[in-house]
Amino acid sequence: MDFNLLTVVLDEADRIIAVNRNFLKSTGYEIEDIRGKKFSELLSNGLDKKISTLRELSGKINLTIRKKDSTYLYFDGKIYHPLIRKKRLTIIRGYDITELKHLEKLCKILFSINSTIIHSKSKSEIYENICKILVDNFGLQMAWIGEVRNGEVKPIYWYGVEEGYLSRIKIVLDPEKPEGWGPTAEAIRGNLISINEDSRTNPKYEAFREEALKRNYLSSVAIPLTIKGEQKVVLNLYSREPNFFNERVRPLLEEIKKNLEFALEQIEKEKFIKIISTAILNSDLLIVVTDREGIMNYLNPQVELFFGVSEENLLGKHITLLSENFEEVKGFADIQQILNSREDFSGIIELKKKHGESVYIDLKVIPINTPDDISFVWIGRDLTMEVSLMEMIDKLHNYDQLTNTLTLRSVITRAEQVLPYIKNVALVITIDLYQFTYINETLGISVGDQLLRECADRLRKVIGDRNLLARVASDEFLIFAFDFPTNASIAFFLESLKSVFREPFRIDHKDITLKYNIGVALYPQDGNDPEALYKKASTACAFAKKEGPNVTKFFEPKLETLIHETLKSEALIEEALEKGYFHFYFQPYFFTNTLSIAGAEALIRIKKPNGELIPPSLFIETLESSPHRTDFELWAIKTIVDKINTYKIPIGLNLYPKTFQNEHFWIVAEKHLSQLTYPLVLEITERGFIENSDRTIKLITKLKTKFPQIKLAIDDFGTGYSNLGYLKKLPVDFIKIDIMFVKDLTEGLKERGLVKTIVDLAHILGAKALAEGVETKEHFEILDIMGCDYVQGFFFDKPLSEEDFVRKYLPNLCFQLHQCETQS
Repeated sequence: MDFNLLTVVLDEADRIIAVNRNFLKSTGYEIEDIRGKKFSELLSNGLDKKISTLRELSGKINLTIRKKDSTYLYFDGKIYHPLIRKKRLTIIRGYDITELKHLEKLCKILFSINSTIIHSKSKSEIYENICKILVDNFGLQMAWIGEVRNGEVKPIYWYGVEEGYLSRIKIVLDPEKPEGWGPTAEAIRGNLISINEDSRTNPKYEAFREEALKRNYLSSVAIPLTIKGEQKVVLNLYSREPNFFNERVRPLLEEIKKNLEFALEQIEKEKFIKIISTAILNSDLLIVVTDREGIMNYLNPQVELFFGVSEENLLGKHITLLSENFEEVKGFADIQQILNSREDFSGIIELKKKHGESVYIDLKVIPINTPDDISFVWIGRDLTMEVSLMEMIDKLHNYDQLTNTLTLRSVITRAEQVLPYIKNVALVITIDLYQFTYINETLGISVGDQLLRECADRLRKVIGDRNLLARVASDEFLIFAFDFPTNASIAFFLESLKSVFREPFRIDHKDITLKYNIGVALYPQDGNDPEALYKKASTACAFAKKEGPNVTKFFEPKLETLIHETLKSEALIEEALEKGYFHFYFQPYFFTNTLSIAGAEALIRIKKPNGELIPPSLFIETLESSPHRTDFELWAIKTIVDKINTYKIPIGLNLYPKTFQNEHFWIVAEKHLSQLTYPLVLEITERGFIENSDRTIKLITKLKTKFPQIKLAIDDFGTGYSNLGYLKKLPVDFIKIDIMFVKDLTEGLKERGLVKTIVDLAHILGAKALAEGVETKEHFEILDIMGCDYVQGFFFDKPLSEEDFVRKYLPNLCFQLHQCETQS
């Protein structure tokens, strides 16, 4: 899409004195046509009535300019009023956004049509609502629906500026006649969208041009709709703007066609459901529906009449209750056997009444598999009559019969019930199978149907039972997935969806690779209404399709960048684990009174073979939600236990909050912890402690009892929301004073008082106080006076590589290691 800069220069009276070539090219004027004219004469409706002159305008401006051919150009730009040679001129500079306006309008049309589809319950209602919405809301001149009858296209509904047009024209399907050349006939014959870009010049529009131009129909499109495999209906749209419909908007028009066809097919299905429901209700057949245990949860009126028992006395009871008034039942297998076998049963049974009269029923039992359970339909008829029925009404109404997924209405209804209770982010995802129509055309509809079923099965396995899956169009799925606490969890879920398409689908001994486009909207960031969220996800998917296959788009593009960065971090974590790139750096801490080394804190880094050192800021947040977190932390514990036993000094290790609540993790880690010979200081933040304090206290107490060398430190103390009631129960050994308090020690009495309070609190709890971030001699001296037990920070040393740490602080060990290497 080209964006050429348009420039107009006006004098002090708003008269045009100069324009650039792009302006002339875009509007069709020659400079002689417009020089000296007031610029307002070129605007579609003149200036806004509230503005007397362009001098009152400045900054951003949006205008509609009337071109030489009387069509309109939408202009977006800025207006300036420079002083040149003591004259106040006006300069307007900007861009022609006419095509963007057209695309925006067509996108809105698509969204409105989708909304109409969801709420309409009949074909006539769809036709009426769509035509009305298109004309009233989007400035089209006229819209009408035509139906093929005896080789001609007859209007069945219209709306807008019609003025007798449909009675004055005749449209036939015969291509040998001029009336059969137009877009409508062409669309029906080829089952392809037919676009008339300009009624004034289109040679195929000769038979309709005169009447069309009288009503200002300057461009049009005919969209054929296939219902039950036949092209019998066509939607015609007319715009007062030439080129409003063109080849660039064909993908959007195809989307309108696809969605309307799907909706009309659903209407036919709803009609079929209603017919079946009415038939069951008024049927002479005896119809009972039971669950897997044989408990009756539906029966039609004929059962009440036949057995002489009211519905209230039968529902919720076992089906054997129906035979209690009979003395004998012959020709019938054991009921429990039928329920257990879950197979069809058919036979003639005899019910003998107590006074000897027999009643014969032709009985058929049909098991119905639903996604979550199995039910049984029991169908009988007095005397011997063949029975052919039925599938469950709920399944017909709520599930797509081809893929056994939910319908759009069912998903929206269920999402409305669930979303108010969701604490974190929920995802609304549309997955469009890229160019699926081509597969149907080349491999056949039966292969396409098998692909849709297998694709649904794969998606169902990935999203699990808790989330919702629907088929909402012929080649489009919708997913509502709930409760994602972090961007990383969203990224991992989307990657699992994409994995569905990485392996080819095996159909009839052929490998078929499916491509896709994905659109994502978020609750509550993008809205609270499931239907609105679905529209936004569809919008994102439509933009994804414009970029080609296998593209994912978010309704909010900023999140797309965050997700991309998260996936890069995840790939880095996976590579580091596989190839051993994780390394610990060590920052020492010291006894305050002697300044001898007391221990060290282990800080994770990623170091690649080329020497590149990757700081934790690039991966540490992603690691918390990564599926590799447990593997990393088990590796970290094993590694640090080995270092502790080698260095014979205490080492502190930060673990994620969730780890302290995962009993299984500590069971696996026992084999490493049991080898400890010196203290391992496990560090937990206040946030991690408070989230589930009772459980955390219990687990840590158990760990410390079993492994005496384990010590506990509360990290970043004072930056969270400490609950002193729980804190006194926690078997804490160290309280680490956060750097934000230490750096303010020289500010005043209040700042020193806070730190002194933390030191005293640590001692009251029987713990040691360790100050982080000590950067100056003055910091150290103040902490020494306060009685702080340990100090750590750049005043003493920065985090060091393992080699530098050992060389500097453990020279004896360094000498021993060197001796071992020399001897070996």
